[in-house]
Amino acid sequence: MPIKDKAFQFAKKQLTKYVGRPDPLHDHPVPVNPKQVFEKQRQQVPDKEQMLKMIRAFKNPPLLSIVMPVYNPPIPVFRQTLDSVLSQVYPHWELSIANDKSTDPEIETTLAEYQGKDKRIRVVHLPKNLGIAGASNQALALAKGEYVCLVDSDDLILPDTLFEFATRLHDNPEIDYLYSDSALIEMNNEVCGYFYKPDFNLEMILCHNWIGQLSTFRRSIVNEIGGWRPGLEGQDYDLFIRCLEKSRMVAHIHKILYLWRKSPASISVSPENKPRVQEDQRSTVQGYYDRHGIEGTVVDIQPFMFRLRRPFEKKRVSFIVCPVVSSSSPQDFLELLQKQINYPNHEILFLGDSALSTTSDLACKWVSYQKDTSLTQNLNQTIAQADGDFYCFLFQEFEALSAEWLESLLEQAQRPEIGMVGGKILNNLGRIETAGVVLSNQGPFSIYKGAAPDERGDTNSLLAPRSYQLLSGNLAMISKQAFNAVGGFDMKFDHSYFDYDLAMRLDQQGLTNLYTPFAVFRLTHSDNFYLDKTWNTPDFQHFQQKWQAAFGKDGNLNFAIQEEMLESIEATKQIAYLKEYLK
Repeated sequence: MPIKDKAFQFAKKQLTKYVGRPDPLHDHPVPVNPKQVFEKQRQQVPDKEQMLKMIRAFKNPPLLSIVMPVYNPPIPVFRQTLDSVLSQVYPHWELSIANDKSTDPEIETTLAEYQGKDKRIRVVHLPKNLGIAGASNQALALAKGEYVCLVDSDDLILPDTLFEFATRLHDNPEIDYLYSDSALIEMNNEVCGYFYKPDFNLEMILCHNWIGQLSTFRRSIVNEIGGWRPGLEGQDYDLFIRCLEKSRMVAHIHKILYLWRKSPASISVSPENKPRVQEDQRSTVQGYYDRHGIEGTVVDIQPFMFRLRRPFEKKRVSFIVCPVVSSSSPQDFLELLQKQINYPNHEILFLGDSALSTTSDLACKWVSYQKDTSLTQNLNQTIAQADGDFYCFLFQEFEALSAEWLESLLEQAQRPEIGMVGGKILNNLGRIETAGVVLSNQGPFSIYKGAAPDERGDTNSLLAPRSYQLLSGNLAMISKQAFNAVGGFDMKFDHSYFDYDLAMRLDQQGLTNLYTPFAVFRLTHSDNFYLDKTWNTPDFQHFQQKWQAAFGKDGNLNFAIQEEMLESIEATKQIAYLKEYLK
């Protein structure tokens, strides 16, 4: 093998440690090794002396109260839990335990032993069993700290866990609710799952309890809402939502700091272990909407996941059709579209060759495409002729795979707080083209591009409505009011990134851009002229110039995972550069 080829093969091997396919940015999902991410995080933990030095510099170190209800945990596992608390580097903590009349006599003996080891452990032995919610309230009554942390009696926290929480709370005293990433462990402590969570997302938390542990709240808020509500099986989810309603700021530590044990009786093993949880959690979500005067009925998506079916007025929808890529005639395109619109109050505006209008007998406004101007200028001129209350953009031929696609877009777009609504778009091969976009420190990218159509996403996020800073404008809906409020499309863009720019301006106005999994489409053409948003075009340069300050601050994908993905993308770029150089 020539020296040049050997050099290339060696460099490629080094650069592709994360890369599984030739072009992960544009063709395939970027592979991430969650175990490797976790190991990298642990290697970056400061040593004990460094942490103690930082703690000594705190002006007012917060007291963290760990609240723990206890009922017959296996003694070896329980001891590990208690030891993980005692191993904390951060010293300003207390452990408040309510023994919920455990029938195992060793529980009381073990608690007495650990109380003797550390005076920061407080215990109340309940005269009768009150259940998890009741016992949690009794443990809460012992707490003195400004913040309350929830730790189950069979789980583990890492030595730096409370240090990380205390540091964030000390540096940002306005935080009322703070949570971290977590991992799932077997009974032998082997890690078997990783939960790299996004930043707080209200739409998602009203669908399922993806936040989980470790969650920390301002104690005054927990007291204000009356603590846990007795009688509920999904008691923590209920507490989380009611605390969130009172919280001024919710923050997220992008690190795994909690190890959730996969015990035989846990719902992490089987939903059947706690059959009432589904009903109680559904009631919790319905209660939130009822308290806020939001109409609709909460229904199940799957175990422990929900959605709100919202009533909506059947206002006029204008379909803005501009097939920049087409494998069929406009007549065929429109006929296919009409078959997929089961909604009478609509109009279609077709931006294209107006000469074709004489050959069509379909109800449609034909708008002549001005070839000497940009796509965005043509779109704005077309929209100016629309008389609908909502605009639905269609830039490519598609096949709707969900019967309720239009209703799913419309029920969300009608909300006054919503900007743009988009669904799950599959490419012509049936793999995900886009299902939400993240603005990384290098640029926007579709985080699930190339994944299988049944991909669940981080914390099951592809199964439930979720807010994003960015969305693709292809097969998306927006209200006329929201579109006009931000001045329509920026005509400095030519044929791409204008939808991302629109989403950014909507976000800047305080409106929420929403992904819904209930509007699913499959593109019928392989050319992605519109969707292929590379990072080396004039449109991207204009987008970057406008929004550079926002790059790298989008926590909709965990920052640890973003970093790993971008390393993978960068490796792919370097391979391409190296190929060119070695020619």
